[in-house]
Amino acid sequence: MQTLNIGILGCGRMGKIRAASTQASGHRVVAVSDTDANRLREIKEVYPDVHTYPSLEKFPTEKIDALFICSPPCHHLTHIEFAIENNLPFLIEKPLSLNSDGLENLLQKINEKRLINAVGYMNRYRASIKHVKDVACLGISSYWINKMYQVPWWANQSESGGPLNEQATHLLDLNRYIMGEVREVYATGADNELSFATSISIALKFKSGIVGNILYSCDASAKNIGLDLYTKENKVSLTGWDFNLTSPDDLSLPMLSGQDIFDIETRSFLNAVINNDPSSILCNVEEAKKTQELVDAVNLSLKLNNPIPL
Repeated sequence: MQTLNIGILGCGRMGKIRAASTQASGHRVVAVSDTDANRLREIKEVYPDVHTYPSLEKFPTEKIDALFICSPPCHHLTHIEFAIENNLPFLIEKPLSLNSDGLENLLQKINEKRLINAVGYMNRYRASIKHVKDVACLGISSYWINKMYQVPWWANQSESGGPLNEQATHLLDLNRYIMGEVREVYATGADNELSFATSISIALKFKSGIVGNILYSCDASAKNIGLDLYTKENKVSLTGWDFNLTSPDDLSLPMLSGQDIFDIETRSFLNAVINNDPSSILCNVEEAKKTQELVDAVNLSLKLNNPIPL
């Protein structure tokens, strides 16, 4: 197997996860970049041979085969441009950006260069999601209840796009992936004293004519995540952060590998790079752009208090 030399931009939680999966799959992390000297030092302690850079000015692109972009969303467009300019295949964490502005231009450049690319909507790789993707249903109801992440940029709209953009995007992407494209959204937020909504109810109408709803909140003290598909006969339930298939009893359950979902996603991307074949990638920039546009429509609906067509 070809051994890839990997670069990582952003050495927070996801940067460390991608580094560990890279090493575990037999590849090398050769260069990382972060503006935080403490995070660079932490990475260096785990991977003594890695070269660390506080900026991209001297980042050794000529020695790198592929790039993981694990920076906050406000830096994503710049870092995608960096990958494109240096002809580097890349996996970027979700969301693509703060909004969909500029994404069409980047997508055109990516396609012109035929760069292998992936976006970190990891739930698409879960066995349970694959198992229910083609279930014929009357509607879908999903929820993601959590507390705010305690990282400085997460609740800052200018850096993350807000909790809806950074976290609720998981459910919006899963709804698209399972049910198909959305025709119309209507969203309303609970009252709070912040400049952005933290508890949101979203009504979806899909192009198929089926309807769905999402309840999202980051005002809780504990995590509660799930998704229900309603068929003519019963309810198919997926629960927890892992979206484990818990009902009905008569539906054959997928075998769970026990492998970390980020590891599965990372290996899929690295194999795509080795084989120059993107077929193992379940979400690329083109797909994630559609999810970003859906997030934008939800934000607009919150602002105008009106249904928004897509």
